Amino acid sequence: MAEKKLITVFTPTYNRCELLCNCFNSLMRQTSHNFIWIIVDDGSTDDTAENVRKWTEIARGVFDIKYISKSRGGLHTAYNTALETADTELFVCVDDDDFLIDSAIEKIAVFWQEHGSDNVAGIVALNRTPEKKILGNPLPELSMAHITELRCKYKCKNDLKMIYRTSVLADEAPIPVYDGELYLNPYYLFLKADKKLPMLLMNVPVCVVNYQPDGLSTYIIRQYRESPNSFAELRLMMMSMPYASFSFIMRNAVHYVSSVIFAHRKKILIPVKHKAAVIAAAIPGVALNILIRIIYRKKYGKFKK
Repeated sequence: MAEKKLITVFTPTYNRCELLCNCFNSLMRQTSHNFIWIIVDDGSTDDTAENVRKWTEIARGVFDIKYISKSRGGLHTAYNTALETADTELFVCVDDDDFLIDSAIEKIAVFWQEHGSDNVAGIVALNRTPEKKILGNPLPELSMAHITELRCKYKCKNDLKMIYRTSVLADEAPIPVYDGELYLNPYYLFLKADKKLPMLLMNVPVCVVNYQPDGLSTYIIRQYRESPNSFAELRLMMMSMPYASFSFIMRNAVHYVSSVIFAHRKKILIPVKHKAAVIAAAIPGVALNILIRIIYRKKYGKFKK
């Protein structure tokens, strides 16, 4: 009987087979193959399925690949699908345009063996660019912290790599799905876990991030306009975090107001923890909503639901 692997490397993908190859090659180069690779294909129409079949044969005897094809639903639905399937102790998402450094799995496994426990949600590690530049600043010299604490107290605005205990994320899943909306940031799920348990800090890079011109961050205005309920839920979660600073709460309140206007929600204060912040954010929230409408119309034309 094969030994159960420690880590699920989860890769959501959509029409990126030419980039996904880099991710596969990095997994082949790993100094430890104590993982399984789960690919969730969110409705690709390119050669992704054919390429994955080839890679599965190449990787046979080295590591297992599980390929799941589903209809188009967005990144958050790919997370939901992966968490229904994953059964390893740890779970890490590596985007289809990113790849792991060659020793990443080994470093994560050793670190977890030395420090891991049921008292933490997982590990926070660093990302770097292909030019070996750390994305953001080094983490504070702490053994563990909550991710909101890192952002609000220690001003860590890093692009971080989150490695979670699979059971922790599975307990908080699924991420809400709104009809016709493709963009609820999976960070929502991380925040839910963050309310309960801190993360170990592993102050070394494990992943190379390759930002693409067609990446999600490029189309933030489109996402904001076309997935308002999803964005409103994320902002609600951010405002409710125990380590949220005043400025953090107010910034998210402004975005929340803008999103609920797009979503045509009426009882906007009922689910809010910081109601005074939302009331104070009403005017700037309306102004932000108008600005997004103008930018969206210039870029994409009239919005069609």
